Amino acid sequence: MSIPILFKSVSYKVAGEYAYKGDLVVTHGVLYYFPHTDLIQKRTNTAVGFVAGGVAGRLARRNIMRQESYDRDEKRMELYASSQTLQQKLDAEIADLKEKRSSVSANSLPLPIRYDKNNIKNIQFGFFGPLTLEDHYDTHAFKIGVFKKRRLREALTEAGFAV
Repeated sequence: MSIPILFKSVSYKVAGEYAYKGDLVVTHGVLYYFPHTDLIQKRTNTAVGFVAGGVAGRLARRNIMRQESYDRDEKRMELYASSQTLQQKLDAEIADLKEKRSSVSANSLPLPIRYDKNNIKNIQFGFFGPLTLEDHYDTHAFKIGVFKKRRLREALTEAGFAV
């Protein structure tokens, strides 16, 4: 396996439920998470469409489904292609997103997260593939899935994390 490695469609748990879906990037000594979908907003939109039903439901879903999304397809693939300066590019992208965000609305996604291996403690994998880790006294939980669990464990080990 070669580092860096990208894991797509990884869910992130907030307040007991998986609230965001995003991309998890494992590099040497640093783990990144880039949220791109608000799962709570998506569930709310589905419920509104179900209740409203028919044409009115479809119109409501179209109007409500305005989700903030990072320009991840083209830009992110460019970032993942180069391994030498990947961490610098990802750190620069996070700094750029922080600078551009002037205010946080109820519908905005959280900023990407950077985890340094020196700050991470207690990395654990659950039976069905959840990954939990502690960083600065916070516990973070990711839903990796059963099929990606082994690959992620190997990537973290290769990247220097204490698994």
